[in-house]
Amino acid sequence: MALAATSQAQNDERALAAAIDTIVRIYNERDIVDGFVEEIFQKHNRSAYLATRIAKSYYNYNENPETKMRDFHRKDTVQAFKYIRRSLAIDPKYAQAYVLASDIISYENGSEGRQEAMNWLNRGIAMNPQDSALYLASAAMLAFTDEAAAVAKLEELRKQDPTFPVDLELGRMYYRIFDHGGSAEERYAFIEKIAQYYGKADKGMLTKGDLGAYAMALQFTNNFSECYEVTTYALAKYPDDFGLNQFFLSSAVRMKKYDESIAAAQKLMKIDKEHMSALDYIRYGAALNGVKKYTEAIEQYNYVLTMESATDRNKSDANNQINNTIVDMCSEHVKMGEYAEAFSLYEKFIAERKAAGHLDAYLMGMYARAYIELSAEQNGDEKKVSLQKASGVYDQMAEMFPDRQVFALFSQFNIQTQLDPESEQGLAKPYADKLIDLILKQSDWSADAPKLQTAYYYLTYYNFIKRNYKEAISYADKLLDIQPGHPQAEKIKEISKKYARR
Repeated sequence: MALAATSQAQNDERALAAAIDTIVRIYNERDIVDGFVEEIFQKHNRSAYLATRIAKSYYNYNENPETKMRDFHRKDTVQAFKYIRRSLAIDPKYAQAYVLASDIISYENGSEGRQEAMNWLNRGIAMNPQDSALYLASAAMLAFTDEAAAVAKLEELRKQDPTFPVDLELGRMYYRIFDHGGSAEERYAFIEKIAQYYGKADKGMLTKGDLGAYAMALQFTNNFSECYEVTTYALAKYPDDFGLNQFFLSSAVRMKKYDESIAAAQKLMKIDKEHMSALDYIRYGAALNGVKKYTEAIEQYNYVLTMESATDRNKSDANNQINNTIVDMCSEHVKMGEYAEAFSLYEKFIAERKAAGHLDAYLMGMYARAYIELSAEQNGDEKKVSLQKASGVYDQMAEMFPDRQVFALFSQFNIQTQLDPESEQGLAKPYADKLIDLILKQSDWSADAPKLQTAYYYLTYYNFIKRNYKEAISYADKLLDIQPGHPQAEKIKEISKKYARR
């Protein structure tokens, strides 16, 4: 022990404190250690700093950053407070002594000791109203029980010292509260506060951890342009930080900066591919899709489906993105007028997705739409063939996706009205009849009311031109029941009544 407190340490107060701390931690002969520490202190009684450091040595611990649990080396509160009192006897304004006392009391007694711990801090503020450590400790203690009081403490510090970075500390405080847990609504409110206060702080004072917390808050509050700016700034300082690169990738994709997003995803792979999340790969796929590298995008989504860490939601998102990418790929051919290539790809992928159990109605609908777009460029029999093929695709959609039957049937109805624009052949009549029956079977058909009105009007008009006046009046009445004042229905009804009497 004598060797630990070398002559050099005895002449250097900080080195002496470190030597004493080593002695208290390592040696188990408490009476001998306590006597030696007392002897050293009496011999080198220089400052409140030394006394407080000795107090801290007696109540020393390591803290787990995740669980916040303390692993104590020597948990001697009696000795700790002995030296805290000595510290304050030397210098009643020494803030760290008050902070240490409040920390010990709060940890030892939990919520029951909170008021006593706060009393120590308030005493410290009364003695030394300009020391930031006292306000920060007070705010940290109040944060989890009285958020408003914690904010008030830091605002009080702002008044005492306008140059102190209070907004930065408020951002940190709200991040600690957020990290502590709470309901989804509470946590979102804390995230908004994190973004708000970090946004007011001097960016140059933010640590790497601060920048990560700030970027997280901006992402979760959908401030993607700000997140992009913050992470761009942060990566200039910490280019290989994994978390910052993740946030950059997320914001860059949302900003449609696809080349930068691809570079960020590839960088993540170099930094730590094993810890890339399913969302990282989904975002990588979105970036590749954005630059029309469709096959490579689908590869990333397919990889998500093989990941053990991917959640069911991740896999559902990946499957949806695969279908969206297929549509984008085929739509490119449609835009170029390359319909044969588009139809070939649709048929290939629809068969594959169906076999895998991941076909969706959207993919089927876009396939049908491609035929409709082709028909707009055609005439005569060619146009009819394309429209009928579209109708056939809608038939398959209705069969495979019962919840999309109304949509499919209405689409087929519209196709038939194109094939029979004057309604003379009544090609759309069977579809109108089925559509009405299907909609009215629903317990709530309000969302499909416009489709029902369209079907009723078609049957009103069709029966009128076919001189089925009673039927025309019947359908007109049904239409007017759900759409009072429909001018065409009222006119047809009025005319039909005259002819029906003859």
